[in-house]
Amino acid sequence: MNEGVQLNIVKSLARHIRFYLSDLITPLMVRLRTPKSLLSSRDQVLALIDYMKPVNTNQPLKRFGPEGDGGYLAPDDFEGIEACFSPGVSDVAGFEMEFASRGIRCFLIDASVEKAPVEHENIHFEPLFLGAKSDGVKFISLGDWVNAKAPGNKDLLLQIDIEGAEYEALVASPEHLLKRFRVIVMELHDLEFLMTNKYAAIGFESFLIHLRRVFEVVHIHPNNNRRPVYHQEIEIPPVIEMTLVRKDRVKIDPHGVGGELPHPLDSDNSPKRKGMIFSSEWKE
Repeated sequence: MNEGVQLNIVKSLARHIRFYLSDLITPLMVRLRTPKSLLSSRDQVLALIDYMKPVNTNQPLKRFGPEGDGGYLAPDDFEGIEACFSPGVSDVAGFEMEFASRGIRCFLIDASVEKAPVEHENIHFEPLFLGAKSDGVKFISLGDWVNAKAPGNKDLLLQIDIEGAEYEALVASPEHLLKRFRVIVMELHDLEFLMTNKYAAIGFESFLIHLRRVFEVVHIHPNNNRRPVYHQEIEIPPVIEMTLVRKDRVKIDPHGVGGELPHPLDSDNSPKRKGMIFSSEWKE
């Protein structure tokens, strides 16, 4: 076994250990270290949840990518998409492969791995992290990345799973750049911090408002790799998959489809833990 393979195994093991410990310890530490006066009120948490609730639209949802982890629900509205941008590379890339096979160029970045987990003529990988700013070495902003790979004004697709770095990267992206993306599918991380005022203060609400100016939320799904946390009798999944569609591509229809939770096409991310569904506060 060569050193590169050994290093990747060690990195993967360390990642899983970190996630497991975080799953057990983080919610408890948040409560112990946060003064009671700084914990979010029930109304504050419910207000943030409202920004994330999906709407019914005139377009049904389909599953893209595999069952389990790495697959996402979205309307089948990808005709004319010029490129898919996918920061954050795991050991699966079924979502990207589906679009690569459609003839759509897929650009992947992640400085924590050496290469993409799949090979295809339309999949292009670089060892970089997505950040709020480009530093010319390890980090690249979404705007600089898009301008380098797909300049112009054609529609794009964004699939983003970067372990919490999604917040600053997308908040730093101006509205005209976000409008290039017809669809965004992403994972929102560390939502256990919704229970603290501090989390709201660092911009979670602003992050959601920034996105909702351009997009409608058409689907959310709790990632069952992490246990839910509870605050003010509200169940909060620490990681949520979210699908957003640009407002000009969908029509909200109270009698339409897609907004139900759970959706029939949802699939557990992990087979090792009982599936998770949203509690009533997410559906009212």
